[in-house]
Amino acid sequence: MPALERGRASVLGEFGGLGLPTRGHTWQDEKNWGYVSFKDPAELERAYREKIAALRLLVARGLSAAVYTQTTDVEIEVNGLMTYDREVVKIGRPALQAIHRTLYEGLPAVVPVLPPSDLEPRTWRYTTEAPPAGWMNADFSDQGWQTGQAPFAAGSTEGVPQRTPWTTPAIWLRQTFAVGAPAPDGLHLVVAHDEDATIYINGVEAATLSGNTTGYRVVPVSADAVRAVRAGSNVIAVTCRQTKGGQAIDVGLVALREPAGR
Repeated sequence: MPALERGRASVLGEFGGLGLPTRGHTWQDEKNWGYVSFKDPAELERAYREKIAALRLLVARGLSAAVYTQTTDVEIEVNGLMTYDREVVKIGRPALQAIHRTLYEGLPAVVPVLPPSDLEPRTWRYTTEAPPAGWMNADFSDQGWQTGQAPFAAGSTEGVPQRTPWTTPAIWLRQTFAVGAPAPDGLHLVVAHDEDATIYINGVEAATLSGNTTGYRVVPVSADAVRAVRAGSNVIAVTCRQTKGGQAIDVGLVALREPAGR
């Protein structure tokens, strides 16, 4: 999901790429291709459900549109929901209808806990020199660290604004946030990372994310980190490393409240 902007629709330009060749309905019999390949329709349906479930959370946060790759197979590419000849729908129509309905009915409410910095910049303490052990703990003193506004980034960072330059191989960040009692349910991270990132809450690992995103994703907080959240002041700590190309890191925290019956 690209960064939110006031007065402008946020659109996910491409997602999906789930490949399944269907014998007798392909453009050619062999050497067909998908971004990710599956062996049977059941595997494809599970993966598609996961993609739409992730998309649903972005829609709740404010995504206006998304383009799926793709409606039908095209030549050697077998990423379609339908085959090249349009004769087979790879996921049963009733199942597809039920999956798609989740995007339009009963979206969760998004309650900000620590907003990310796509709309408004948020100041973090940070360092680009490896800190001592325990740097992620709530009682660690980061008074000697620098301060800067997220996102921290450099180079080409599609879908992520750049506010504080970050050009070193690694960065470490800390931020405080407050919650009431009891701690909110449904905690999720809103993250843009390029590349690998690990996030902690009060010293407990909340998520480890590999690779990079072109924009923002919504990720559940680990059960252990949820249990570490306490009423009052808390600390979120982040480290991100970069090996080549553009680099960026921005993290927020939201509570997703599902409607009754979901």
